[in-house]
Amino acid sequence: MSDYKEIMKKVILWGEKEDDIRSIFVVGSMARSDKPADEWADMDLVIVTSDVEKWLRNEEWINYFGNPQISFLEGTPVGNLIERRVMFEGASSVDFNFLKLDMAKTFLESEEVQGVIARGVNVLLDKDSITDVFHNTSSVIITKEVPAFSEYKNDVHDFWFHAVYTAKKLRRGELLVAKSNCDGYLKRLLIKFVKLQSMMKNKTNQQRWHDVRFFEEWADNEVVEEFQGIYGKYNEESVWDALFQTMELYRKVAQQIAVELNYEYPIIADQSATNLVTNYYNGRPYLIS
Repeated sequence: MSDYKEIMKKVILWGEKEDDIRSIFVVGSMARSDKPADEWADMDLVIVTSDVEKWLRNEEWINYFGNPQISFLEGTPVGNLIERRVMFEGASSVDFNFLKLDMAKTFLESEEVQGVIARGVNVLLDKDSITDVFHNTSSVIITKEVPAFSEYKNDVHDFWFHAVYTAKKLRRGELLVAKSNCDGYLKRLLIKFVKLQSMMKNKTNQQRWHDVRFFEEWADNEVVEEFQGIYGKYNEESVWDALFQTMELYRKVAQQIAVELNYEYPIIADQSATNLVTNYYNGRPYLIS
């Protein structure tokens, strides 16, 4: 962590001498008490500035912090910012997230961002008291978002439509499209319900991790175990197997959610799609014995 401490000192000096930079703070594992930084961690910086483009347009400034080996721009998973991700010599990695000054208050007060800040924040620089909004984050409660039946039904129909779509692509011979859909789009819909299921079983207002962070810890052990068999290799038979396994697990989780919320499970969509996928599989011009 000594490299990061040195980078942090340089970040403060840099921010102090650049007039357009108004605030800098650390979030993520370097600021959290739960799941704190380990040897694999990187540093997540949020930089509030009146001129975002100035820092995104060029890369010269990153040399001030070390010897960069890799540098690129990427959208952030939380907040829809643009960040510059840099790996310095020695593998120290820093994500520089730039936030426009006139958007800072609205951005920082959003529930999604407050949820991240509530896990931990380390203010390095604040010229305008922008981070005063952080003072009460220890009491932030993330609302449990239980979907209305219309949203639940839409998600289930979405899944079963794309299960059939995947089978059609397999029959057409578009193996990579089918695999990408099975292990990408269908898995995202499945994980959304796994997260909802986990949230409903957790009776406290515990904050959730974004995306699939620490999935193996918050998802049910049974679900985690079943995930071992629902991803396919790049061959037709493996993708067919992954598709059927994904369908089976999705059905189980979606039905459990329906029972918990007293919703009617869209059985017609399930049965129709399952029959079509099964018929497409059985109707192949060759069968593997």
